[in-house]
Amino acid sequence: MKVCTKCGVNKKNKEFYKRNMVKSGLVSACKECLSKRNKIHYQENKEHLKKVRRDYYNKTKEVGREKSKKYYIKNKNKIKCSELRRNFNITLEDYNNILKRQKNRCAICGIDKCKTGRNFAVDHCHKTGNVRGLLCALCNTGIGKLNDDIKLLKKAIKYLEKAKNAKKK
Repeated sequence: MKVCTKCGVNKKNKEFYKRNMVKSGLVSACKECLSKRNKIHYQENKEHLKKVRRDYYNKTKEVGREKSKKYYIKNKNKIKCSELRRNFNITLEDYNNILKRQKNRCAICGIDKCKTGRNFAVDHCHKTGNVRGLLCALCNTGIGKLNDDIKLLKKAIKYLEKAKNAKKK
C-alpha cells in the first residue's frame, strides 16, 4: 500500500506506475491522478503538442521509409516458419519437400519463379485446410477468385474456348 501524493488516498501498489529510479520502485502519484493531469495538460497544450509531433514526423519520415524499404527488401523472399505452422500446419521442411516434388515450379502453370518476386503461395482447401500444392501468385489468386469451384472453373474454360473459336471465324 502507498499513499498518492496528489489525492492523498492510500492505494494498492498496482495502482501506481513502476519506476526503477525511485527508492520504492513506484511513481509518487497514482495512475488515476496522472491520467487526469495528462488529460488537462494535453487540452491546455493541444496545438503545441500537435506541432511538435508533426515536426518530429516530418523530420524522421524519410529515415522511417528507408528503414521500411530495407526491411521489406531484406525479408521479401523469406518464408516465415511461424506463418506456415499457424496458417497451414506445415513446417519449412514440408514446404521445401512439396516444392521439390513440384520440381521447383508452380503446380498449375509450371513457371519456376513468381512474377511478383515472392515465394510460391501455399494452396489449400478452405473447407478442410488440406494443402494441395504450391502456386505462383497469379494462379493462386485466379483459382481463389473463382472460389476454388470446379464447376465455375470449367465454365471459365468453356467461355475461353468459345471466345477463341469465335475469333477464328
